[in-house]
This record gives sequence, C-alpha cells and structure tokens, in this order.
Amino acid sequence: MRRSRLIAVALMLALAGALGGLAQCVDAAQGNSQDTVPAGHSWGLKAFRSSHYTGGEYIHMEIVDNTTLGVRGRMVFDEKDFGLRIVGTRWNSELLAGSPERRFDPSDGSYSGVFILVDNPIDDLYEIQVHAKNKYDFWVFGILGILLECRAGNVFFLPPPVYEDNCVAYAEDSRVDPGAYLKVKVDDPKERTEVKSLAKAIVAGASSDYERLLRIHDWVAENIYYNWDGYCSGDYGDTSIPGILKTKIAVCSGYANLTEALLRSVGIPARKVSGCALTDLGARWDSIELTEKSMNHSWNEAYIDGRWVIFDVTWDSSNGYERGEFQKGKVSYDYFDMTLEYLSLTHRI
Repeated sequence: MRRSRLIAVALMLALAGALGGLAQCVDAAQGNSQDTVPAGHSWGLKAFRSSHYTGGEYIHMEIVDNTTLGVRGRMVFDEKDFGLRIVGTRWNSELLAGSPERRFDPSDGSYSGVFILVDNPIDDLYEIQVHAKNKYDFWVFGILGILLECRAGNVFFLPPPVYEDNCVAYAEDSRVDPGAYLKVKVDDPKERTEVKSLAKAIVAGASSDYERLLRIHDWVAENIYYNWDGYCSGDYGDTSIPGILKTKIAVCSGYANLTEALLRSVGIPARKVSGCALTDLGARWDSIELTEKSMNHSWNEAYIDGRWVIFDVTWDSSNGYERGEFQKGKVSYDYFDMTLEYLSLTHRI
C-alpha cells in the first residue's frame, strides 16, 4: 500500500532511525555501537540521502533536568534557519519558553540549540514540530511523529506503541542464517537468468554491498510504477517478477518481491517483510491497529555488513500508474536504512 506525502516538508520525511535509548535487542541486531543515555530522555534520528550517504541528515534531541531541550543536527537542503515548536495534543499548550540559544551554519547545514522548557508544564502529550526557513525565506514545518509526555513535572520521550513488538520480531528474524535468503524465486531458468543479468547490470561498478543495495533500491523506485488502477479494482494483473519487469507496474508486494530477487541475484541476502502500515500522513496507531494483527503492506530487509538493513522501496517511489497512464515521480530516501524506532512510527512487523 502506498502512503500520501507532504512534499513541502522534505526535511522531516528525511529523518530515519533512533540513535539514543535503544533497547539491547536493537543494538545487537542492528549493529549500533554508540553510547546511549537513559531511555526516554534522548531521541536521535538520522538518514542517508541521494548524495549516497556522504552528507547524512540527522537530528538528536536530549532533555536535561526537565528544564531544557538540547538539539543538534544537520540538513542537506537549502534551509537557512531552523526552529522548534512543541505543542500539547490535548490542551494545545506550549512546552517551550522564550527565545532559544541556537546556531545554524548554512555552509554545511549543521545546527544546534538549547530550548528552555516552561515552568510547571501542563500534563499532556506533546507533539514536536521542526521549522525550517527555506531559500525563499518561507518557514515550513513538519511533524516528526515523536511524542513527549509531561507527567508531574517530568518530561520524557515516548517510543511508538509498536516499537517493543517490532524489536522482538526483528531480533527473532535476525537469528536466522542469512544464507537462507539467497535463492532467487523465479521458476523458469531462462527468466531467472534474465533477472540475474539485470541485477548485475544495475550494480555494475558498485564497490560495496551497501552501494549495491542503494543501486537496486534506486532502480526499482525509479522504474516501477505503483498500480493504482489494480489497487482500486482488485485486478493486479501479472504479479510475477517477470510480469512486473514487463509491465513496470506493481503494488507493495510486487515492489518487495522484485527488490528481494534483484538483491539475491547479486549475492546479497534479502527478504520481504509483511506487516501493517499507517497509510495516512500524520496518522498514529489506534487501538484497532494495535490489537489486530492485520497485514496491509510489504517492505524489505537486506543483510549488509553484519546487520539487516530495513527499507521500503514502495514508499520511496513516487511513480504511479493511474487511469492507464504512467506518472513519473522522484526517488526519495525517506524510508531507506530505517532503524526500528523510526520504522515503528509507521510500520509494524
């Protein structure tokens, strides 16, 4: 299933994965080695961009003594300034007080700031909004999807409600030998050879498995179109991998199956992951989605450098096939190399 996007807030959608306060299972399975602060008081997000992971965006936030919020990060767009607003979801109350101390370096997009929290904040769930001034001097903002809770004067970050379940599922899946995920699932020998030849052509010249993963992610996101006609009618046509390569259209399961086959064709263990995903921008997990183990979406994991990299090619492609017409979009990296906390904002394994 596809998800609508708020293009004006590319900064927010670029953020992926948490750095601080990760559970032990995430550190072990995802290969994190950085020091962490007490869970609940720090949240970091980072992503790799189309400049091929040389200029990574990130944001890291830390609450200190329930009085200040320290922020540091980097943007790779043409922003000229940044700011924060933290608003109560119930009472619309503000959590930040006064003008913060902040620094922004337009030469490399780095920024930092110390934001003062209000005295005696109202008990509530608070939503973080990041504001950025673009090159036209317009301020745009995006909602991170991260909640802060204030309770009796204590302020702390809340993990997504599906995070613990995802952590357990990911850790269990990671115990399986990666070698079990190398078979290319194309029955016809000639068609299987054609898929392998295509995959090798896509990654030609790549110097690492991570770059090969990026090349295949980019090729699928750029060359396959989401089949809106099939999604609406229920008639998906030929959903086999050769069929998708011929028609260039698929829904999420087709994106994931094709991506898996291409990665396996170049010797990278890969698997399709099926689960539940929030399909409306800004939506949160509700009680039904949390209690029912429904599945409405598929994405991928690839085993690179001793860890399973999580990514969603469908949501990183904005191509569409609708009313019999191909509509070309752009490739994004909003859902590439996600960590489990960021994945858990919108996906449940």
